[in-house]
Amino acid sequence: MFAGSIPHGCVEQLLKVVPLGHWSSVRVAWSGAFILEQSILSRYPDLEVYGNDVSLYSCSLGKALINEPIDINFHSRLQFIQDYLGKDAPYSIKVAAVLVAYELSKYASDNIYGKKHFDYIQEAFPEILIKFHLKIEALIERTKLKGFFSGDWKEQVKEAAESGGGFIAFPPLKKGGPKKMQDFLDSSISWEPPSFNHFDPKELSSTIDWLKSLGIPYCLGSDQFLQEHEKCSYFIRSRDNSFYVYSDFSGRNSLRHYSNSQDTRASGSAEPFLYTPIDTARLRKKSKVEIVKAEQNNLNFIKNIYLAKGISHSFSGNIKPAYFVFIDKMLAGGIIYKPSDYAVITDSGIHYEPSQMLRILSDVCVSTQNKCSKLISMIATSRSLILPIQNQKLNKIEYITTTAFSNSKMSMKYRGIFELNSRRPSTDEIDGYDYVLQYGSKVSELQPHQLYRIWFDKYSGLKSKTRNNGQQSSSRKAEKLN
Repeated sequence: MFAGSIPHGCVEQLLKVVPLGHWSSVRVAWSGAFILEQSILSRYPDLEVYGNDVSLYSCSLGKALINEPIDINFHSRLQFIQDYLGKDAPYSIKVAAVLVAYELSKYASDNIYGKKHFDYIQEAFPEILIKFHLKIEALIERTKLKGFFSGDWKEQVKEAAESGGGFIAFPPLKKGGPKKMQDFLDSSISWEPPSFNHFDPKELSSTIDWLKSLGIPYCLGSDQFLQEHEKCSYFIRSRDNSFYVYSDFSGRNSLRHYSNSQDTRASGSAEPFLYTPIDTARLRKKSKVEIVKAEQNNLNFIKNIYLAKGISHSFSGNIKPAYFVFIDKMLAGGIIYKPSDYAVITDSGIHYEPSQMLRILSDVCVSTQNKCSKLISMIATSRSLILPIQNQKLNKIEYITTTAFSNSKMSMKYRGIFELNSRRPSTDEIDGYDYVLQYGSKVSELQPHQLYRIWFDKYSGLKSKTRNNGQQSSSRKAEKLN
C-alpha cells in the first residue's frame, strides 16, 4: 500500500552517499506515500524531518502522522463510507477510508469491469477498512515527523532556507496525474485542498539552479539526465529506467547497477546460451512441441532481448518452475509462474481465492510473426506445466492470471484466449503505459501440442498444406492482421 514510484534501492543508495546526519533538519517535498521520510528516519531517528504534499492521500496521512486532523467527508458514490463511519470515527479510521476511496477510484469508470470490482470493494468495505487501518497505525508508530506542510513545494524550500535545514525530493516525472481517478475523488470527497502550482519536469534544471542560489544542502532525484549538473548517484532501475540524484554534496559519487539480489525489480544476471529462434515459416500443423525446464540465468538472457523496453522483470524470490517452449527444436518463448497474492473476481463472475490461482509472471515470445505470442500464452494455461506446482501446494490450481501494460484498452496478445477481468489507468509514471489490464483464464486440460494445433488453425494464419510443402504460406489477410 505504501509503495511509491521511487525505487527503494535508489533511496538506500542516496542515504549511503549523502551525509544527511550533518543536516540540522530535512524538508521533504512530494511526500507521496512517505517512502523518503520512513527511510531517512530509519537511518537517522533523531533528525527533524518535515513532510509536504498537496493530494488528499498524502495530506490526510501527513496530518495523521503529526496528529493534526483535517475535516474529511464522503458523499455521492462514497456516501456509504460516511454512513458507516458516522460522526465520531477516530481520525486514523477516516484516513484508512480515504485510502480505500483511492482503491475505489481505480474502478470508477462506467463499464462492467469497473462496476464489478467497485461493487466487490464496497461489499467488503468493513474488512478492507480494518486492513488499511492496521497499516496506517503501523506507519504512525514508525514515522515520527516533526511537521507536515500542505501546500506548494516552493514554500517548503523557503522554509528549509529560513531554518538553515536541507531540502530533499523526487519531483513528479510527469506534469499532472490520472484525471479520471482524480475527478471521481473530487466529486465524492469534501475537504479543504491547499493551493499549489503543478511542477513541470522541464523546470528541473532551473530548480537545481535556484536551490544552489539559496546556499542550502539539497538532493533532487529524477529520471532526467542533466549534463549541466553534477550527479552524486546513478541508479539503474531496469534496462531503460535510470534515476539520477543531484546534490550540493560532492564528497562521494555512487554509480551503481542494482542486481536482483539488491532490488527485486532489476533484471538480474543473464547467461547467454546457444539456441535457434523460431522461424514460423518452417512450422507445420504436426510440428513437435517440447516443454523444457528453464534455468534462471538463461531465461533472464531471453527476457533481456525480447521483452518490450520499459517492462521491468525479475526472477527471484518465491517464483516456481519456469519453462522454455521449443517447436521442432526451435525456441519459441519462455514461461514463468509465481503464486497469486490476491483473490480475483472474473469477468464471468466467478470468485477465486489465491490458493486456487497462479500468476504468469512472464510469457515472453521470441517472434512477432503469426501471433506467436498467443501460442506461448495458450500453452501457459496447460495443466501439464502447472502440475509440479499444484502437487507442491497440495491445492488444485483452477485459474491463471496475468497483468498486461498497454497504451490500448485491450491487449491483442490475450484477446480471444484470456478474459479481461479489469482495466484501470496506469499510475506508474515511469513505465509510461496508459492502462493496466488484468487478464485470466481457466486452467486447460489440453496438452501443449493440442493447444499448439488450435493456435495453428485459429490464430497463426498458416496453411497446413503449404506448410507441409515447406513453402511460405502466410496469406495476405494474415499479414495484415500481424
